[in-house]
Amino acid sequence: MSSDDFEDERSLRVVDPDDDLDELLENMQIVHAPGSKVALLPGNEYLSATILAVQIRENGYVLYNVVFWAGNGRTEEWVTAAEVHSIDNAVKMAIGFEPREAKPQ
Repeated sequence: MSSDDFEDERSLRVVDPDDDLDELLENMQIVHAPGSKVALLPGNEYLSATILAVQIRENGYVLYNVVFWAGNGRTEEWVTAAEVHSIDNAVKMAIGFEPREAKPQ
């Protein structure tokens, strides 16, 4: 088998023609991608940070796990989306879940 026989599964999205595309898009969030450089605004000064992970909580509430230097120490913490600000070339991505009907057990 050659590398042409495989595709990156993360890039694949099979859409059934019967799917309601508006409903699918409604459940997506546009977020900063892990690895993106962003700015945090604690108080009146910006801190440069890198996003390590994105978490989607109930009702689409987004949290970011970020790492940044504070003085001589490296700090890692979870912050809200409101605390994260784009800088030039910040990479964004769509993330979310397709609605599924619960199956009876």
